Amino acid sequence: MYANYRRYIRSISGASAVEFALIAPVFLFLIAAVVGYGLMFLTAISLQQLGADVTRATIGGATQGEKANLADGLLTSATNEYVLIDNTRVQVDVDYDLGNEMTVVHLQYDITGHPIEIFRGILPMPENTFHVRQTISEHAL
Repeated sequence: MYANYRRYIRSISGASAVEFALIAPVFLFLIAAVVGYGLMFLTAISLQQLGADVTRATIGGATQGEKANLADGLLTSATNEYVLIDNTRVQVDVDYDLGNEMTVVHLQYDITGHPIEIFRGILPMPENTFHVRQTISEHAL
């Protein structure tokens, strides 16, 4: 009986399965973190680019109302140009600062229903609204 016990202790069959069972949760968590945060950063960068394009589009407007119409027009025409951004969930506010002759565009994007939501509860994620603020100077040099 003692010989069978010694053979059982020295046996390495199944060691790989045990090692995999110990390492797999950590590895899967790291993969989920890379994918989840990659989606989050891709969405944030796409929203930043959308904000820059919307802000550039407002330069042609003479009044704040015209600037807002130009911003809305670009937002509706660029429906599939930005990765992971649903333009119907983007809110645009356009302000004009007379003192500094600058147009300020503020975008808010609601990520409810976005693929990022899959990772909520697994990873610490930001709030449900992304904010982008862009300015463009209209001061003639």
